[in-house]
Amino acid sequence: MENGTFTFNIWLGVSDIAEKKGELFRIKMGLSAKDSFSVKDLSMDVFNEIFTFKHFNDVLKMNIESPVKYAYFADISGFAVVDAPAHLHNELKNEEVLIKLAESVCFFKNGALGPGLAMLRLIDANLSESMFLEKMLPSILRTNIAAEYFYGNSIKVTDDGFNFGFFKIPEIDPKLIYTEPGISFYIHPTGLCHERRYNSIDFLKHGEKVVFEREQNNIHDPNAVHIYTEKGIDLGYIPRCIASIMNFNMRRGARYETLISLVLPETFHPDQRIVIKAKMLHDEAA
Repeated sequence: MENGTFTFNIWLGVSDIAEKKGELFRIKMGLSAKDSFSVKDLSMDVFNEIFTFKHFNDVLKMNIESPVKYAYFADISGFAVVDAPAHLHNELKNEEVLIKLAESVCFFKNGALGPGLAMLRLIDANLSESMFLEKMLPSILRTNIAAEYFYGNSIKVTDDGFNFGFFKIPEIDPKLIYTEPGISFYIHPTGLCHERRYNSIDFLKHGEKVVFEREQNNIHDPNAVHIYTEKGIDLGYIPRCIASIMNFNMRRGARYETLISLVLPETFHPDQRIVIKAKMLHDEAA
């Protein structure tokens, strides 16, 4: 106990599924009045493989002093363990929130921005959660999350929600992430429920290249950008608000390097199941 705050640990295993790597974080947390929490310190080990249930069990057996709550996230090959001294278990009231917050980090780091945002809504995220994400996620990814929330294909349940302050990003239009050469970003395609495009999802592979193709004669949206695999499988469209700025750049000769970075199971909404990773190439590469 330190000046009204007691400390505990979160063990967080985050897999980068597309890169087939893992990061194991040990996060020292502080809990103070009114259930607010903060990150006191963190360390990380890198693994050249994604985390399996066996890795999760190994951490439970070897590193945990007194677990309060733990979970393995099979959909995203990650896990989290909240570990506090036994005599302090009754002080910790928000362990379920911490597990869900850790799960959101696993989704965000794989570009599954829609499911990650859904997790934050589920736990009614506020300042403490925002500060945790600021420590765990790089600024460019937080900008991408904000862009997905304002312009992307994440499922909106209400008009009230996050703002720039929550994500701790500069007060610039986050849409610019889609037009900055050399910076990777993630999108969820839209329109997968139309013409049963979702039937192709289970046949997609991580790392499979995709193609962005402008549809100049689209009567519904002159800025429409269609997405196909290199074999011609229809994956729907870039969300309308994002397509407007990308189409603008494509008309001026810009090219995007694109691939499938994640495919989620059918328990997710079709418009959230595919994650496309892309970046605009530098002029000299175009």
